[in-house]
Amino acid sequence: MVKVGLELHGYINVELSKKKLFCECSVTEAKPNTNVCPICTGQPGSKPMLPNSSAINKILQIGLMLNCKPNLAPKKPLVFQRKHYDWPDLPKGYQTTISGSHSIPVGEKGEFLGIRIREVHLEEDPAKWDPISGCVDYNRSGMPLVEIVTEPDFKSAEQVSLWLKQLLLTLSYIKALDKDKIIHI
Repeated sequence: MVKVGLELHGYINVELSKKKLFCECSVTEAKPNTNVCPICTGQPGSKPMLPNSSAINKILQIGLMLNCKPNLAPKKPLVFQRKHYDWPDLPKGYQTTISGSHSIPVGEKGEFLGIRIREVHLEEDPAKWDPISGCVDYNRSGMPLVEIVTEPDFKSAEQVSLWLKQLLLTLSYIKALDKDKIIHI
């Protein structure tokens, strides 16, 4: 019997602020490497700002839509960690994420249409690297991403496809994802 779990990533719709996760740079489409600053490109001495509050609110809404138990409270702050890997699309050499051994996901132990949700968390996107040309566009570096991790409850590819279509439809009700950056199934 087939058992499949998913790890989904999507750009969080930050309509209200139009900012990246830890800086003031725009998330709108632009010429390559024009929506960048010392923070999102990891320049020495630059320090991140507090996380984008619109992204925090959206990740909470997404978690609640997926019937997750929220983990935000005054005594449970968001704990961002560094996920290190060595690729040209990571100007800092790490990705800032709420995923890892010492992090507490924004939401956990949810359920959507019979599929258990292990966790929902927030992280920043790396840059866009084209391995053929070697070019890197840092415009999307630092954009807020939602990561949804399911338990291995799927039993077929058809079930995955139907579930994903329903997930996207449901998340569209709260305008949770950037509609221009959704891959159609």
